Amino acid sequence: TKKVDCCSGGCVAFTAERKALTACDACKAPRYRADGKPHKQATYWPLLSWLRMMLADAKIGAGMVKAMKEAREAAASSPAEGVRDWYDGATFRKLVELGYFSTNTCVALSISTDGFQAWKQRGFEGWPIIATILNVDPSARVQVVSQLILGITPGRSQPADLESFLHPIAEELDVLAAG
Repeated sequence: TKKVDCCSGGCVAFTAERKALTACDACKAPRYRADGKPHKQATYWPLLSWLRMMLADAKIGAGMVKAMKEAREAAASSPAEGVRDWYDGATFRKLVELGYFSTNTCVALSISTDGFQAWKQRGFEGWPIIATILNVDPSARVQVVSQLILGITPGRSQPADLESFLHPIAEELDVLAAG
């Protein structure tokens, strides 16, 4: 896991341009307690370890590679006959043309988030950040194996800057993209 300091109210994560801040620029709460430790931290679960496990699995991994191979071949050979899946769309086809999906082991992801209220009396609202692996069969995408929780924002309400909580994920994706 990776820990990232965040505002005690869950407003922002101290990432990117906020890395050096000692107080939240949204609510002015101090970043650190008197003992020098952060008031709150968000936990991230690395995507790479999940992907390695999935690709190493004889059934799941082989299916992911086969799905990407077929999608790349279809994108390169003929225009789509209707749109049944993300791979049939103009965006995927353009990305293949530009070389973004250059091998059959490339992985297509969809990252999403939505809030939920838990323990309303205590005032907690979380925003899970979930990656969906698009390389698996569409019927399997909604199953646990294809839905990876990468992090959950901690706070009393929706973060003031949700994007600040996405930076650690974007940094990992940059590393993965570089090989």
